[in-house]
Amino acid sequence: MRQEIYIVRHGESEGNAGLPSQNHREIPLTEKGKAQAKEIPQQLPWEPELIVISPFLRARQTAQPTLDKYPETAVEIWPEVREFTYLMPKKCTGTTTAQRRPWVEAYWSRLNPFYIDGEGAESFFELVYRARETLRRIQNLSKQRILIFSHEQFIKVLTDLVERPLDTADDRMERFNRLPRLGNCEGRLLQYDALQPVYR
Repeated sequence: MRQEIYIVRHGESEGNAGLPSQNHREIPLTEKGKAQAKEIPQQLPWEPELIVISPFLRARQTAQPTLDKYPETAVEIWPEVREFTYLMPKKCTGTTTAQRRPWVEAYWSRLNPFYIDGEGAESFFELVYRARETLRRIQNLSKQRILIFSHEQFIKVLTDLVERPLDTADDRMERFNRLPRLGNCEGRLLQYDALQPVYR
């Protein structure tokens, strides 16, 4: 069975706008982000059979206008589709994107998919595993049109898995920052063959 996944990045968050972040899970949308989210129902390629949402606040807020339009559609919160937390959350508390940039550059320069920055952080390998788990869950669904509200880094890895299922985590990390970026509330339509194995 061929399934279609439309996966959408959240709207502009306070973090995207350059404001300090206190809790990476609870960063809200800006007013601009809320306005962007209201446009999503009009850009969907079809009416979804299932809506999957990241547990992070900015994704849940982005999904709300679509939930309002499709109140009868099944909705599930999947922890697997949350954003990639590669920096230790405690050291990031109260910082801006600009302040975190040296840490971000240091992390990616390691090119080590198994490196963990500290308590509460995850490795790139774990991110890839979460994306594989997401495809496995989708594979087991009877639904054919799945809408996911998620985050840019997760979306990039999920897309890469669908397009290049045989590659290793090392391959994926090496090219990660060259993959196409997504704007806020930008979506990607992925066609996925449910018979395609997701564990290699």
